[in-house]
Amino acid sequence: DVVRINDSEKFIKIKNLKTINQGREINVDEVGANDIAIVEDMDDFRIGNYLGAEPCLIQGLSHQHPALKSSVRPDRPEERSKVISALNTLWIED
Repeated sequence: DVVRINDSEKFIKIKNLKTINQGREINVDEVGANDIAIVEDMDDFRIGNYLGAEPCLIQGLSHQHPALKSSVRPDRPEERSKVISALNTLWIED
């Protein structure tokens, strides 16, 4: 199937669609609202992007401060730069 990314002019072809069922990845022909879709080889896709129609977001929600905090550190000090790079990627995509 060919679908639009973020209501833009970009389209992608989905060749291998999966979801999770009973803890396992399974191949499917479609996913519905609130389903988890697993699509591989999508270099231009980021967290928060959507496929197809724009999601309907609930208006009036206020930003809440996180209830939990965490600390992340590498097992080996020489891998610190890799951890920082991965955390920066998550921060940008969030």
